[in-house]
Amino acid sequence: MDYTKLFLHDDKSYNLKHSIFNSSTDIFPHAHNSYEIIHFVNFSGTYSVEGHIYEIGKNDILITNPNEIHRALLPPDTIFENQQLQLKEAYLAEFIFDDYNPFKALRHRELGCQNKIDASKVKEYGLDVLFDKITYYHENQLPESKVMIKALSLQLLTYVNNIVTITPVKKDNYTILEDILIYINNNLTQKITLKFLENKFFISKYNISRIFKQQIGYTFVEYITTKRILLAKELILNGMYASDAALEAGFSDYSNFYRCFKKATGISPYDYKTQLSKNTEINV
Repeated sequence: MDYTKLFLHDDKSYNLKHSIFNSSTDIFPHAHNSYEIIHFVNFSGTYSVEGHIYEIGKNDILITNPNEIHRALLPPDTIFENQQLQLKEAYLAEFIFDDYNPFKALRHRELGCQNKIDASKVKEYGLDVLFDKITYYHENQLPESKVMIKALSLQLLTYVNNIVTITPVKKDNYTILEDILIYINNNLTQKITLKFLENKFFISKYNISRIFKQQIGYTFVEYITTKRILLAKELILNGMYASDAALEAGFSDYSNFYRCFKKATGISPYDYKTQLSKNTEINV
């Protein structure tokens, strides 16, 4: 049986989940409105982030930012238990300085790169203990809980920054998909077709389609549409009109953008900011 214990922080820029799933639960490719740190309490399998496949074991941690599409790949008869800490920069805004940003490791990485923190590092830095302490202050709601939760979250991010900074980037499992994804994400506003990618990267469009479906879980068109919606959401949040954000994100006309946006998020672009103000997590 699936079970989720959900805690929400009052200022709507923070939440913590402790979830247990079985292998019959489908976890579709998705992205979040926030940064995410996932602690795998009990899991043995793989996790896909932007097409990069990570082998995940008990006590590993995975980090993602709002632009990274990710999903768990659950083997049969597997219990998947994790703690998910989701943060927005507004939650720790007073600790963001010109020379130091506690969200640096989550924000400034190549997409799908350095997402995994090994269990050995988790133990060395006590990241699992920090998760447990955050949970304790949530559950007990002491007078000092809000202060301690913010302090512990800041400490967790600081350690993640340190770990990612000293961990070398590994390119052992390089595939042509990495180059294709980099190109797509750097050229979202341009017209990109399978035929164009076939000519540019010297790989058949049929193989490109197959690789996308196998490693990312989206079709080629679904991936580009999702990434353009993520970009449009960011532009809308920064004050741009939805019609302008649609064009800036690479949609050729607003009606197509509106249809795709509502299909992916369940709401209209106009209602998007209102929905976020109620702290509703929208996956696309």
